[in-house]
Amino acid sequence: MSADRIWKPLVAGLCGSAAHSGLMFLKNRMGLLASFQPYEDLQRALSQLTGSSVHPLIPWKLQRRGAMEAAGVRIARDGQRNRRHRPHLRP
Repeated sequence: MSADRIWKPLVAGLCGSAAHSGLMFLKNRMGLLASFQPYEDLQRALSQLTGSSVHPLIPWKLQRRGAMEAAGVRIARDGQRNRRHRPHLRP
């Protein structure tokens, strides 16, 4: 396994997390979509589903994981398509 296969996804994930955090910060700072609170809404739904209190970190982790999996599938699919249609990109 080459080092590129390890550090590139880590850097991409960190950049995605930084972009998301920055956008959420700006949303809160500028007062945009004040009624849109995805983490609190998911936490409330999970609490109702389980019938008990849910730690605030759990909805945050669930959303991050879902987004990372969706992005990973998309990146893998695009990578396969690029290698198939652009032979010069093949390893």
